[in-house]
Amino acid sequence: MTYLETIKRGNKEYYYLTKNLRIGSDKWRKVRIYIGDKKPTKPEIKKHSEQIEKLIKQEGPAKSGYSYLSKNDAEDRLQKASKTSSMMIL
Repeated sequence: MTYLETIKRGNKEYYYLTKNLRIGSDKWRKVRIYIGDKKPTKPEIKKHSEQIEKLIKQEGPAKSGYSYLSKNDAEDRLQKASKTSSMMIL
């Protein structure tokens, strides 16, 4: 999930769009896009969140070594596992 992060330096506030990526079992990487010193509008946030998703697709999963199952793949594996466990009970 992407979120808006506000960082205060002195009297000014700076806005970043941020997303955390898992790069190891206990390690995370924070990907940020600088938006500016004015609070962004919803269309600006949407535009920047698309940019951050593109960055993550380019470098995220390849660097992290983790991959995620699609909904169909997850359901298939769940069905296979339930068939295997029911066979063991018989």
